[in-house]
Amino acid sequence: MTTSTLTDKYITAILSHLPHQNQQHTENDLRAMIAANTMRRVRNGDDPETAEYSTLATLGDPAVLATRYINGNGALISARLFCTWSLAIRWTSATVLPGLYLILVIIYAINQDNIWITVFRPVGIVITVGVYLLAAVTTLYALIDRQTSSNDFVARWTPDRLAD
Repeated sequence: MTTSTLTDKYITAILSHLPHQNQQHTENDLRAMIAANTMRRVRNGDDPETAEYSTLATLGDPAVLATRYINGNGALISARLFCTWSLAIRWTSATVLPGLYLILVIIYAINQDNIWITVFRPVGIVITVGVYLLAAVTTLYALIDRQTSSNDFVARWTPDRLAD
C-alpha cells in the first residue's frame, strides 16, 4: 500500500516538531499505525480516502500529537493545550517585556538618573516580571486544562488544516 499525500503531510507536520534523533522511529510507528487504522476502516466499508481522513482526524492535531511523543505523561500542561500555552508565553513575553523595559528606561531617563541606573535597573525588574508572567500564564493554563473537557477550549482539528 502506498502512502498518500495526506498521510505524508500529516507525518511531516508531526516530525517538524520532534528532535532529529526521534524522527525515524516515530515516522515508522506513525506510518504503521495510520496504515493499520486505515485498513481497518476500509475493511469496515469506508472508501480509502474517507478511511484515511477519518484516521487522521481521530489522531488529531499533529503538533499536539508531537508533544505526546516528546513529553510523555505527567505534564503540568497537557498535550491538548501545550501548543496554545507555548504560543501565549511567546506572545506575552515578546510584547509585554520589551514594552515594560522601554517604559522603565524612559521613566529613569526623565528622572535624570545616571546612565547605568537608567539602562540596567530596568533589566532586573523586567526579569522579575517575566518570571511572574510565566508563572501566571502557566497557572492559568493548568487550571483551564483541569477544568475543561477535551473540546471546550481548543478548536477541533481536522486534516483540512494541513498545509498544502
